This record gives sequence, C-alpha cells and structure tokens, in this order.
Amino acid sequence: MPQKFKVEFNDGLILTYKLKEDVIVNKWADLITAQSIKNCCPINHFTGYSSLAIIQNNINRLGELADLINLNVPDRVIRQDITQDSWRTSLQKMHIHFPDLKNDQNYEHLWGYLTEYNDLVHWLESTLINVWATTKFPSPSSTLRLTLDFNKSGADILDIPETSYPLFYPLSNFGDLLLHYTHVGKNAHEMFMMQDFECPADQFVPQRTFNASVRMHFYDNFHNSPARVMGVYNDWRKFYKDKGGIYYWGIDINDPKIAFGYLKIGEMESINDRPIPTTLIALNDFRNMLVTKHIISVRVQ
Repeated sequence: MPQKFKVEFNDGLILTYKLKEDVIVNKWADLITAQSIKNCCPINHFTGYSSLAIIQNNINRLGELADLINLNVPDRVIRQDITQDSWRTSLQKMHIHFPDLKNDQNYEHLWGYLTEYNDLVHWLESTLINVWATTKFPSPSSTLRLTLDFNKSGADILDIPETSYPLFYPLSNFGDLLLHYTHVGKNAHEMFMMQDFECPADQFVPQRTFNASVRMHFYDNFHNSPARVMGVYNDWRKFYKDKGGIYYWGIDINDPKIAFGYLKIGEMESINDRPIPTTLIALNDFRNMLVTKHIISVRVQ
C-alpha cells in the first residue's frame, strides 16, 4: 500500500499526498521524517504569489545584499536594474555571481549574505514571471508553490538512484510533490523556464543528489494535454540547441541524466479528507486561503 505524506497547517488544514512506489521515495521518507519544520528556509517558502509591496521590498533587499557583499569583495557583484522590461535578464546576470563566490572557500564568511542573495534571486524569478511576464497567467496565484527547503539545515544528501531518473518530468500540475534542487548552480529546467542565455556552462549542474527538500506545486493545470506536452518538449529541443547543444550541456538531450524537470514523488490526494479543487475558481479560493497559513508539522505514514 502506498505511503501518505501529510502536511499540517495552523487552523487544522491538512494536505494529504499519495507517494509513488520507488526506491527514492522510501529514502526521501526517511530524510523528511528526520527533519524539523523549523529548519525550512523562510525566503522561498511561498513563491509565485505576492503583493507588489513585498516584491519591491525584496528587490531593494537584493540591492542591499549586493552592496554588503561588495564591501567584503569589491566589485564582485554588479547590480542590475530590475524593472518590468529588464527583470529576467537582470536576475540571470546577478545570479552568476552566487556560484562563483559560494564555491570559493575564501568567501565562506559571507555565506549568510550569499545564501539570502541567491534565495531572493530565485524568489523574484518565480514571482515576477506571473507579474511582469508578457504571457499572462489566468490568475495572480497561477504560479504559486510552497517549498520545504532544508538545503541550509545540514540535512543529509543522497545520490539519486540510476533507476529513478525516468521520474524527471518538465510539466507540473496542481497537487504535484517534487524533489527540490540541492546544488549550487542551475539545472536544465530552471534555465529553460527563464530562457536563461546568461548562465555559463560551468554553472549548469544537472540534478544528481537529493535531500529532504520538496516542492509542493499549486499551479492552474489539473492535467497535461498531448498538445501541451508536445509543445514543451519542442520548445526544450529548440532551447537546448540555441544554448549550444552538446557543446554547452555536455549531455545528450535524450539522456535521462540531463534531468530535465523535477523528480515527482507524489501527488495531492485530499484537503482535509475532501476532494481537491476541480475548477479554477475553486482553485483560486484555495490558494488565497493557503497563503494565509503556516505549516506546523509534516509526516509520512
């Protein structure tokens, strides 16, 4: 019988996920059971849905962090204007500084600033795509996700089993439970979604490890049509080629170890033991309610 993953919020809200039957899921269940919810990163907990005031505060904070880092490492971080016209490229350029500094042991004393800087870049990428992107989503909360990020808590990190790479998939629906990224760098799906032509080849890091961290997606889609799947893979093949093909990626596009997408380990089964939403109106009501809550516990049973 498949295991269940339960996420309990304040006010009695409980989301129940049905977990897949795979060796990596069993390993992850042990990792998440050993973690405390207190260890989650607060910055990228809720992403993809926020007020303009909070967005501007985070843009301002990113600039402050760039200045603080430059006080210790002069001119290593080049600030970019983050506007409706420039946000995508500006954030891509600013992210390049993070792996360079994080991977240099001489700057270990700046880790606090660097990790907040990196988290804010990714938070803004995930949130601004729904606010400033030219392609409009059906609702302001269309890209909402909740991340249980234990990457900075000293959580155990394990290798992804060879047999689990086929579980990577680039499309996400409402209720998907996916393993989070554990590396310093950018993965293929992340670059594809942001159409990132700034990231250098040495900062492409395909997913090879995992820990207790997971992503809970609350997107608009309830299922993937054949046309949508075909469109995404066609766009991915074009991006792979335009980015430099095998000479950039170092991995053939048809090799599962390019890890395009995220590794799905489960999907939502119920909300307080009731069926999940089936219409966009009900989904929006749920998301509007969800962002007012906070998690108090998680468990596998």
